[in-house]
Amino acid sequence: MVQFFPSAQTTTFEQKSEQKLPFIIRAIKFCSFGNDKAILAVGTDQSVVLMEYKRENEKIEVIKEYPLDSRCTSFDWNHQTYVSGDQQFFSFAVACSNKYIIWKNEKNNDSKVLKYTSYINDISFCTVPDQQHGDLLATVSDNHYFCIHTSNDQEIPVKIHLDSIGQRVQWSERKTDICLIAQLNGIVSIFDWKMKSIITNCYVEVPPIVSYTFDATWDKKNMQKIVCVGGDQLSIFDLKEEEAPIVFPSYKHSYCDQKPFLVRFSDHSPYILSATRNRQFFLHNSEYPQLPQNCRLDSNIIDATWLGKSNEFIIATSKELLIYRIL
Repeated sequence: MVQFFPSAQTTTFEQKSEQKLPFIIRAIKFCSFGNDKAILAVGTDQSVVLMEYKRENEKIEVIKEYPLDSRCTSFDWNHQTYVSGDQQFFSFAVACSNKYIIWKNEKNNDSKVLKYTSYINDISFCTVPDQQHGDLLATVSDNHYFCIHTSNDQEIPVKIHLDSIGQRVQWSERKTDICLIAQLNGIVSIFDWKMKSIITNCYVEVPPIVSYTFDATWDKKNMQKIVCVGGDQLSIFDLKEEEAPIVFPSYKHSYCDQKPFLVRFSDHSPYILSATRNRQFFLHNSEYPQLPQNCRLDSNIIDATWLGKSNEFIIATSKELLIYRIL
């Protein structure tokens, strides 16, 4: 069921296709290689499955699978991934429920394991390597720590203790030494790699924490802004202004009996995608995000991703991938 809000600026979208998978989906992450290759990573209970998305027939086909010892909890592509014709060198990291991170680089024929003492909630690669330290991998875990690992095994990771559990970590795509950290108490911290410290804390009022109901992402149109979801609201911070966030009670009148737990900003358009635990996803236009369009599915939503620089996005339920397009 799709519900349209009474607004002149209502955005419409359609479901293009759906694909059932023979395994349980835990996480998805898209990576685009020009116009000819589009790869979707799907984390499962026992592997990471790489699938090629073919726009001409809207099919997703398995091209490679990497077995895991436990469930995937988070995945991110490294900038060193290279796909061209028959040459395919995949580089990524995957966090697992057994408190390990597997860091793989096929181009260098290298693979290593990072051992944690607590559950890892999210990981993120910097889009540009540091000239001195190499690749940077940021992590947040249940023990309230934010860490940055480098590709140099001899270096000690940078470690910062947070006020709360880190739920999301994401490097900026423009100012590549800046990383955001979303914590479950409604604090979004901005970490500066050059200074090796948190330089800004943004505060959102959220209800008492009963589950993972807070997420944040960079505004891809304006990397000085951050979009957050938590409680009944979507909030937008402008780091340049250093003022209180603009708050939109986007979920109060949307028949939400549960709160949003993820938010994704489009790489191509002004649209924001968010989702709740009660099978609903929302499409907001960042110019008037208080009036989203929502859709309720038949299954619980696990994850979501935009399909590169296009108006298409994928909603993942536990056993299927649903592809939508903005009209």
